[in-house]
This record gives sequence, structure tokens and C-alpha cells, in this order.
Amino acid sequence: MNIPTFKRLVPLLVVILLASVTGGAFAKGASDAATTSVPSRPGITSISPAVESEPPTPQGVVSLSSEPEGLPTPGDRAPDPDAGAARAQGAPAGWIMMFKFVAGVAFHPHDSGDAHASFLGGCITQVGGYDNGLYSADLQLPDGAQVDILRHFFYDESVVDDSDAYLTEYDGGGSFSNIAYAPSSGASGYGNAADTTFNYAVDNYDHALVLNWRSNHIGPPPDIMLCGMRVRYWVPPYYASFLPSVMR
Repeated sequence: MNIPTFKRLVPLLVVILLASVTGGAFAKGASDAATTSVPSRPGITSISPAVESEPPTPQGVVSLSSEPEGLPTPGDRAPDPDAGAARAQGAPAGWIMMFKFVAGVAFHPHDSGDAHASFLGGCITQVGGYDNGLYSADLQLPDGAQVDILRHFFYDESVVDDSDAYLTEYDGGGSFSNIAYAPSSGASGYGNAADTTFNYAVDNYDHALVLNWRSNHIGPPPDIMLCGMRVRYWVPPYYASFLPSVMR
């Protein structure tokens, strides 16, 4: 081999040798990375599946799976007759039947001294103050609606007292009028009673509507409780399209 040829081969041999050495180093590094476990860093939580367990119940939180001890659970209710009752006399054919239900816990006492307690299911009972404490809840209905049923949902175990439910209008000038009246009755626990003998046209310009409850009883709960009141009313068909969903 002559000298010029050898000079040309030397750079080529150097390149081949460097490539061989570099490739071996990369292979060794990859092998080491595959066999070496990476230590977990402080503050990083393992994502391995945890053993399933029941979450602890926070202190002060009452389970909603059952009624408080000593409070009977409502049994199966009979079919509600209000939806199938006859149309109100003041509601023309084609008017739409609607309902407004207000829970007992939405009622507030007229006198700050009338103490009350609430129970699961939205019921309240009077536990202090005057024995004929009055509790009220605002009732907002569309102007011109025809109201024809007031239903009182209650719990009554008293053999001597009954509570009273009223639909009342106020004129803003110190006068009021009770439109409907539905007392609790019996002593068998949960029940409901209705007044279906009236027909009232809502006039939001002249009168405010209020639901009133008079307990007529103070005793160990839950002797007498208010669980809610419901009214049935009728509106023209176009109300169904323009009333807010909360009213429909």
C-alpha cells in the first residue's frame, strides 16, 4: 500500500472506531436505566390503587338515610285527589292546572319568642313561646290565576289539639281576610287535609298572599308538626310559555 492510499484510509478508520465506542456507551446507558429503579421524590404521592374503605362521617353531620330517633317514618300515601278534582269554577276550559308546594321549614314565626324545631322531611314543630304561635310563608302566584285548593300536610299525635292552615290575603292597609282553612285532625301521625270549597282570583295589585300556620300546641316534639302546604291554581295556556321554570 502506498503512502497516499494509507493517508486516505486513516480518517475512515477513525470514524468507524468512534462510532463503535459511542454505540456501546449508549447501549450500556439504556440497560442501566432499564434496571435501575427511580427513587420517589419527597411530596409525590404514589398512584398505586388504595384499599377501598368507607369514608369517615364528619363530626356534626347527621345522616339523611333515616329520620331522627323517635320520629315515625311516613307510610305509603293514598293517591292524591287534587290532580283529578273538578276544574275551578272560575277557570275557563283550556286553562292549565298547576301547583305550588311550600315546605314547613320555609315558614317563619310572627313572634320572635315562638321557638320551633325542624326535622328531616321539611317539617317544623313549636317548642316554646305562645301556645297559639303563628307562622307564615310568602306565596307568589301569577296575576289572574284562579286558586281553588289548599292542602295542609301535617304530623299530629295530639288527642286534644289540632293545628290550623290558612290561605290569607293582606291589603297593605292593616286588613286581612282568610280565604281558605284546613285544620289537622286525628292523632294517627302523618296526614293531610284540604279546603276545596273556595275559588279565589289572584290580584297582585291589591293584595298579597300568605300561607299561615297556627300550631295551637306546645309539647315534646313531634306531637304536632307542619310539613308543608300546597295550593292548586289555574292559568291561561300562554302562561306555560312565559312563566319562569321555577313557577311551572
